[in-house]
Amino acid sequence: PLLYSTSLNIKNYNPCTQILDGPVTLRLPDGKVWEPRGKPSGDMITLKTALARSLNPIAAKLIHEVGVGEVVKHAAQFGIKIPKHDQVPSLALGVTSISLYDLIGVYTTFVNEGVFKKPVYLVRIEDKHGRLIQVESTASKIIMSKENAFKMVQMLKGSTQIRGGTAVSLGSKYHLTDGINEMGGKTGTTQKSADGWFFGITQQLVSGCW
Repeated sequence: PLLYSTSLNIKNYNPCTQILDGPVTLRLPDGKVWEPRGKPSGDMITLKTALARSLNPIAAKLIHEVGVGEVVKHAAQFGIKIPKHDQVPSLALGVTSISLYDLIGVYTTFVNEGVFKKPVYLVRIEDKHGRLIQVESTASKIIMSKENAFKMVQMLKGSTQIRGGTAVSLGSKYHLTDGINEMGGKTGTTQKSADGWFFGITQQLVSGCW
């Protein structure tokens, strides 16, 4: 989603923008060649569908179009620092380590109409009588327009709505989106499923788990 939101800001793309789901070969600065794994369909695919299905070739094309540096700068707006050795095209597939805590801040910004607020662990402290002792607060800043934040929410909903979406079972199996709740999300897995992530969004709740 950080890559996709960068493309909205830099290229003025939208969820309906179509990109060819075809083979991708990118030459790296050291002369080596990188080809993301995946079986391209050869079809024109919308960004909403590409994100919903986690299509690696389209992610690779996106980072080639917007530039690795722009994704790094966009991540920095959320307080996320990408190490120099991870500032490579495969960043599009999530090669760098980002904490659950930091990613919650990213997804919350999409739902908050582009306004970022650093997550806090403690909201308030009360004594045994319920009297307020301390309230935690955090500064907020606008990172993206309301329009682009709205577009990101629409794309994240695709994973629960579109056939082949990585979170479509939330509706088909667990019946959490049966005409009542609007939910979006993004899955993430590392090689051989050593790690599994999921971030879910609703109108009132953002959650992340590893």
